[in-house]
Amino acid sequence: MKVYPKIPRYDHPVVPSSMFDADDLTLCEKFDGSSFRFTLYDERYSDHYPEQVSMAADGDGSLVFGTRRSIRGSHHDSLETVDGALHRAVRTLRDGIDTEALRTVHESYDTPAVVYAENLVYSTLDYGYTERALPALVGFDALPYSAIKTMTPPGNPYEETFDGFLSWETASDIFEQIRVEDVPTTESFVPATVLERPSDGFEPETYTFPTSSLAPEVQVEGVVARTDEHGYRVKLVRDEFRELNREQFGRQPADAESGAEYVVAAFCTPGRIRKQVRKLVIEEDHEFGLHLNDELYPRVVEDMWAENWPELMELDVSFIPAEIYPLVANRCRCNPSYICIVRRYIETHHVQSCITEFDPARDADTTERRWQEGTDTFGRIYEVALGVTDPTPYTEIAEIADCSPNAAKKHLERLTEMGIVRADRESRPARYERNQAYLEWQDASRIADELTVDEIIDRVKRLEEERAEYEEQFDTTDPTTVSVFDYEDHERVHEQMAAVSDWQGVIRDIRLYELARQLSQNDGHLIPA
Repeated sequence: MKVYPKIPRYDHPVVPSSMFDADDLTLCEKFDGSSFRFTLYDERYSDHYPEQVSMAADGDGSLVFGTRRSIRGSHHDSLETVDGALHRAVRTLRDGIDTEALRTVHESYDTPAVVYAENLVYSTLDYGYTERALPALVGFDALPYSAIKTMTPPGNPYEETFDGFLSWETASDIFEQIRVEDVPTTESFVPATVLERPSDGFEPETYTFPTSSLAPEVQVEGVVARTDEHGYRVKLVRDEFRELNREQFGRQPADAESGAEYVVAAFCTPGRIRKQVRKLVIEEDHEFGLHLNDELYPRVVEDMWAENWPELMELDVSFIPAEIYPLVANRCRCNPSYICIVRRYIETHHVQSCITEFDPARDADTTERRWQEGTDTFGRIYEVALGVTDPTPYTEIAEIADCSPNAAKKHLERLTEMGIVRADRESRPARYERNQAYLEWQDASRIADELTVDEIIDRVKRLEEERAEYEEQFDTTDPTTVSVFDYEDHERVHEQMAAVSDWQGVIRDIRLYELARQLSQNDGHLIPA
């Protein structure tokens, strides 16, 4: 199935101002949920489907579904094998979609079609999940398979247009045809809500956001302006929606001591981190663990730049982009509650509908579900401590690990003696943080176990060649001194930011592989025994 194209902000450089004067301009409500797509496996068109879809299908008539990046299965699959965040969506595919009507759509276009929808699971806005019945899936686009072959992804994902997608009138007609009406609302599929069709042009800067069609007391997250005439979709997100996430910060922008800290405080929100965690773990099926941060923080930075580039370019503070990456990486992993928030989701998503999977608030009724059954106090303290990279009072660690302060301090002292944790006993109360050297030792030991000395040496040589190329490219040996804002082109700046991040990763890998080489050559020691 075709991955849905990226939708740029209304003020992104790839968006022509002329699109807001299009005769067919349509404003649809932007819902705060999760990406979802499905297609009917029709044996008459078996040669049209990619291998992933054919493999996931359970015979003719299967509705194969997926999240933004991954094919997740068939609607015939047992719910026990399906992610809990997708349960309502899968039930809707079973009971709320008329597969025979979808077959008729295939016949009309002589090709299968992909249906794109929003999976209404709790994210940031609460539409009243506990007070009212809400539809499971909201359809917003449809694409015939025959059009996929004409699409060549550009270097800039925001330059991919929506040529080949069905018009809103056609797509919404199909949605009405394939939806089953006499099903419970919570298992229903509905078309997206059209808020307005401007007839005299449209001014995004002065647009007044209405309330949501799902809940009259909730203002919409934003709107998607679409024109099939020009083949564009663009989004407008209200400022107050972004502020809902910013209010959760520990350090406010006003407290920042440098330009880089200001940027991270203003734009690296817990909601943005949770969004990327959800994409990695739920949509792309990555295994949860501390290693997740290696992919997480670059994505968070990319999302910051993609979504907020106008604000970043107009800031009155100066900063070096290379300094953003380590600060974001630290924010992604240093907040102890992050570990518990995500772990709580991982442990419960197979049995819950994910209405509160990322709710950071402590809830006495759900405390027991935060940890796997049988996890003892030491195990909980150990896992929380590994997520702490700033000195943190042992009382806070105790709260997150669901144990008494005295028990937490006792186990933290034990971990300090083992070299896993570093302690600041002069503070009142005493503060603890993980020992980064211990984690690097673990990584190096794993490399030493998996590779031979010659393989490690070969890897170091290739890494050093990459480092030399970066040093030549930027004419410096220190990536933190690079300023990428010497370019006016947004995409060029973004490419340079990504290159600096990769360069820093190469430097870290050289350090780890060198450590692994020493361990491997000296039988687990840094110096000959």
